[in-house]
Amino acid sequence: MGTAMSHQIIAEVFDNLIQSAEILDIDNNTIQYITEQRGRLQSGTAIGPDGRLLEWTRSYEEPEPGHRHLSHLYAFHPSDQITTEHTPELVEAVKKSGSTGNLLGK
Repeated sequence: MGTAMSHQIIAEVFDNLIQSAEILDIDNNTIQYITEQRGRLQSGTAIGPDGRLLEWTRSYEEPEPGHRHLSHLYAFHPSDQITTEHTPELVEAVKKSGSTGNLLGK
């Protein structure tokens, strides 16, 4: 449980560590443990019933509809977990998630 951004950052750190270990040919208990935990980690990139990327691990009623921030879009920018090439459905959810013009180069 937690915020989308928290899950996205943890996933990025785990992925970077696992990739670095592969490049350096390191395989030990720590790397195996991180790899197992990465498999259990929720991605932090769920799409809500309205087509937007969720800010939490599940959808909640919004106390202030229209109040937007961008932390849950971390996987899109500055990270590269959401891309048009690999996750086009998540890019569409990003577009519906508020003021994303600056992130999308518009």
